[in-house]
Amino acid sequence: MIQTISLALEGVICRAHYLIGIYTLNDKIVFLHSILGDTPKELITKNTVFPQYIVADFFSADFTVHTQAHIVYSEQRKTLFESCCECEPGEDCLLLNTVRYRPHGGIYPEYDPFGTVAKMIEIRDGSICEIGESPEPVEKIYCDGKTFTFGDYSVRMASPFTMECASRTTGKTLWKLRLSAYLYTDIEEKNGVLYFGTAGKGGRFCGVTLHDGSELFSYDTGGTDHYAWFGDHALVVDRKGDIVLLDAKTGVEKKRLDLRKKKLCAFAQMVIKNGTLYAVARHNKNYYDFYAVRVDLTASSDQ
Repeated sequence: MIQTISLALEGVICRAHYLIGIYTLNDKIVFLHSILGDTPKELITKNTVFPQYIVADFFSADFTVHTQAHIVYSEQRKTLFESCCECEPGEDCLLLNTVRYRPHGGIYPEYDPFGTVAKMIEIRDGSICEIGESPEPVEKIYCDGKTFTFGDYSVRMASPFTMECASRTTGKTLWKLRLSAYLYTDIEEKNGVLYFGTAGKGGRFCGVTLHDGSELFSYDTGGTDHYAWFGDHALVVDRKGDIVLLDAKTGVEKKRLDLRKKKLCAFAQMVIKNGTLYAVARHNKNYYDFYAVRVDLTASSDQ
């Protein structure tokens, strides 16, 4: 059974809505997101400040208990870049740094500490509060700029679409693999198989043998920037917005959580705890309507 509960903030109309992440905190599941509040059109001027909310929804594991807390920045024009945030576990809390990574390039302006929400925020069960300013941000190292090591094997992107594996002992190139899209996740190894997701020009979830780079499978998702594990199966979101359970050895679809019947489209971020999947989905037409999703993966029915 697929359970969904709205992540709306009562009394607030969304101008924009973004997911920061899903986390576990003690026995709770925490959905962390941000909302840019809206103002009636007739009241908007060039000096209008749209309030920026950071919202934490706290759920019991079975979704029977739900509480919500938020913090708002409305004194001056502030921007929150979700891709620059980092949330880490603290002592019985979560610590959110809203500008751990320096925003730049593409849609991002150069980092401006006065125009960016640059705060350290503490999240405890049922509460969220500011505890200080963000430290100086660091440059983010993206997946295609990293080198991944697995024993004697060293794997990296030699060019935007070419994955290369070399021996750490000899430095000799062992194999190369041409990708059809950009690497968007870290590369991880399980039982001699490399797993990773690609996106940016379409995208796939891939399984490749470590020793020779042969492709075991390449599952078309339309773009994979996150995935999760459930035993020997991988969970991905496909281009239809459904959550799909794949056999990690073959890439064959084993189960599909059809969110389209609920008129929802899942985000790729997922958390698995005690055989239960937690995710966030948006409405297919009302893009700023977010919902917390819970699915018991051990149950026989998903409807």
